[in-house]
Amino acid sequence: MPDPGRMAVQGRGLQSEPARIKPNEASLLARHNPLIRRKRIMANVYGTNNADYLDMIKYGVSNDYVQGYDGNDTILGWSGNDTLDGWNGNDVLYGESGNDLLLGYYGTDTLYGGSGNDQLYGESGYDKLYGGEGDDTLSGGDTFDDLYGGMGKDQMTGGAGADWFFFETKDSGDIYAGQADTITDFKDEDQIWLKGSYSYAGSTSAPADGQYSIWQKDGNYVVTWNAANDTGFHDLIVKGDNPMGDISFY
Repeated sequence: MPDPGRMAVQGRGLQSEPARIKPNEASLLARHNPLIRRKRIMANVYGTNNADYLDMIKYGVSNDYVQGYDGNDTILGWSGNDTLDGWNGNDVLYGESGNDLLLGYYGTDTLYGGSGNDQLYGESGYDKLYGGEGDDTLSGGDTFDDLYGGMGKDQMTGGAGADWFFFETKDSGDIYAGQADTITDFKDEDQIWLKGSYSYAGSTSAPADGQYSIWQKDGNYVVTWNAANDTGFHDLIVKGDNPMGDISFY
């Protein structure tokens, strides 16, 4: 049995690893082993100064707080509405299911929201943010970042630096149905990337197949694209500078 104030935490290789428990809260602090697992507990989990792999195993349904601390960490939230905090280092965070909060903080981080209505904040450094399914909020933070909203009605803020916003064919919905994505702070140095190849159709709100347009509604710019052999239009609300000349294809 572990000493009072300690508990055994299952790690890689079926080993046990001591962890400190803070009074009055279910907190785990990994001391050496890079993998911490728990089942059906609410936990605060902290990594080490090394490159940690923190996996809040999929069988649990708790709302967890996980901090990677220093090092280049990989953190998986799985189920529940989790808060994943990469802190220092170049981290990779996976929210998976639930409405998660992902914080990259310092370093070059990659954040995957997964399913659910997630909030992704890159903060400092060049970050890549993938909202996934659901109505997500993405914020790049300092310097230049890449933002992928994914399916759902997403709100994206690039922040400082020349940011790139990526959209698959069906990532954004109809503005008249209230399903369009929004870029909140578009600057002339930013870039919008549309999946596929489109010709410019002018300021119409209904471009033909294989075309895109830029028009205005309610004081904002709207980018509309119509993929070939697709049904319906896909609209993007752009607040800020005119995106004319800042749209590319991939």
